[in-house]
Amino acid sequence: MKPNDMKYEINKLSDAFYNIHPDYAIINQRVKFGTSGHRGISTEGSFNEHHILAICQSICDFRLKINITGPIFLGIDTHALSVFARNAAIEIFAANNISVIFEGFDAYTPTPVISHAILAYNKKNNNKADGIIITPSHNPPQYGGLKYNPFHGGGADTATTEWIQNRANEYLLEGIHKLKRISRTQASSKQLLIEQDLLGAYIEELDQVLNIDAISASSLTFGVDPLGGASIAFWQRIIDKYKLTIDIICDKTSPDFNFVPADKDGEIRMDCSSPWAMSRMIAKRKNYDLSFGNDTDADRHAIVAQTGLLHTNDYLAIALDYLHKSRVNWQLKSLVGKSVVTSDLISAVAYSHNREVYESPVGCKWFATSLFNGEMTFGGEESAGGTFLRKNGQPWSTDKDGLIMNLLAAEILSVTGRNLQEYRQDLERQHGVFSGINDSISINRDKLNAFQNIDFSKITPALLGKDIVIKHETTAKANNKPIGGIKWTTKNGWSVVRVSGTEPMYKIYVESFIGKQHAQEIFDETKRLIETNLND
Repeated sequence: MKPNDMKYEINKLSDAFYNIHPDYAIINQRVKFGTSGHRGISTEGSFNEHHILAICQSICDFRLKINITGPIFLGIDTHALSVFARNAAIEIFAANNISVIFEGFDAYTPTPVISHAILAYNKKNNNKADGIIITPSHNPPQYGGLKYNPFHGGGADTATTEWIQNRANEYLLEGIHKLKRISRTQASSKQLLIEQDLLGAYIEELDQVLNIDAISASSLTFGVDPLGGASIAFWQRIIDKYKLTIDIICDKTSPDFNFVPADKDGEIRMDCSSPWAMSRMIAKRKNYDLSFGNDTDADRHAIVAQTGLLHTNDYLAIALDYLHKSRVNWQLKSLVGKSVVTSDLISAVAYSHNREVYESPVGCKWFATSLFNGEMTFGGEESAGGTFLRKNGQPWSTDKDGLIMNLLAAEILSVTGRNLQEYRQDLERQHGVFSGINDSISINRDKLNAFQNIDFSKITPALLGKDIVIKHETTAKANNKPIGGIKWTTKNGWSVVRVSGTEPMYKIYVESFIGKQHAQEIFDETKRLIETNLND
């Protein structure tokens, strides 16, 4: 949404949330879980009170099905629709006699804090807990979203979300009026609403996952732009507790996010991997030794060196290399998680540390079980998401954790004294050239439907970047699950095309093992091929 339209639209979101009742006959108004949860817009009938009621009742049913009897942890971000959705969720959970543990009615809670809280509770209790986070992540201000994290603390797998989605759509079809609800007052009187300092518990244990003392002892200065999201309180509290020299360059929150720089297409989008959204921090980068950013629920990270915004693939490779040199108590035989669109530099670094690579479809949810079991030391994906184990090899968070990923960059600089850009160049000297390009192309609903109906097996090109296409894949190597598109591979690079799981757009990811010009050739050829098929 363009900034000039935002004020008008925000004023309509609340009314639409309560007064527009989704029509089951319209496919786009049904519950649909994408890469990470259900997302939509209230004025379009795709994220409304009825969706939340149906999804939350379905989660209650799912809990009964797999015998989860503990509390549910609930977090929200700063999007306008999040508070309304939280209130509706509480009515359903309380009516099902489920205790809800949350930060408080006036607080926001980052996704990784909820993941950490679920794990901490389940380590001590037999009646397992799970959680929901009400967030559309980095999506524009008019969006709402809800994702479910089971007892392992990470995003739910596809089988789980399909079950919840299908049950929720049954409730939409049968009529929401049949669902039992109780008010917040009734829930409070039954002592089902439990306020806890979840953020404080997360902050208190940071020394178990990071060398926080090294950061505190350094004379380094840091900057951070939370992009108006749920991480604002986190950054202020770690400044106070650990005496870090961090400048929060913007501590505003507002449902229209009108203070966030517009993305390249003019939309306000809290995407911390975007140089446009992060332009405010980038402009101030030379004032600090290192700077950071987060999206609205803080499951994504951004690292801004004095040379500029690090590409997320570059930083993931740096983080992976440093962690496997410094975490001496991690298992010698363990996995490293990466998605099918994440740089092969990750694989090269992992192999150099004698780690196996688990290549999944897009979404850190595919790493959750292995992280939970301690079988995977690190999971990272191109969309600026990653997490890793505690120093003792136990799980910390099993969802994307933009907070520890940012602070890890501070640790690396504090401990090694190495400029992160120079670190990346050292990795290239060791492992070869890895030049990547990725872009998102907005399309209308008709073209989106056309994209989803493309038979990719019939359009595989003979050549890509002047090289023969030696392999095409529509499923991921690790688990044979669909990648939502196709990957074409040559001896000197690869290209992936897939539909976005959150907005009407498709995405192209490219990597060359020769250089930037070759990567651009692959990208241009890929885009022409897709556009030709969409226009036929």
